[in-house]
Amino acid sequence: CGEVSLGSVGSGKHFEFRAVGDAVNTTTRIEQLNKLLGTRLLASGEVLQQHPVANSRYLGRFLLRGKKLPLEIFEIQPDDTATTNGAQFSQAIKEFQASNFTQAASLFLASTQNNPDFAAQFYIQKCQQLGQAPLDPNWDGIVIVK
Repeated sequence: CGEVSLGSVGSGKHFEFRAVGDAVNTTTRIEQLNKLLGTRLLASGEVLQQHPVANSRYLGRFLLRGKKLPLEIFEIQPDDTATTNGAQFSQAIKEFQASNFTQAASLFLASTQNNPDFAAQFYIQKCQQLGQAPLDPNWDGIVIVK
């Protein structure tokens, strides 16, 4: 969500009409996050506040490349593909953000029992990575995307 400017961009003989602004850049970063999480349709918490959707699940807080503030990210799920283990996934996110990586990984794994879930797989790997080394005392549960 945010303001954008529309106009001609370019020089010489090549001009394009396009939207520019921080909201456009953030949208691009969220779109790139789809690849990382194996999802198809993501939205920020700000978007869902303005346009609520029935089938969404909270995926966590992410600091996107080039951004200074983290965003809450949600997956928008069509009715026919909504996850069947949403409560387990939701609890796993809470455990992850509380630095309980062993418990979080177990819950993420359990949430994949009835359906393949690439976002859960992403978090299982993240739990393994973060659980192997001493955790930064300032870690706050935010996933940093580079």
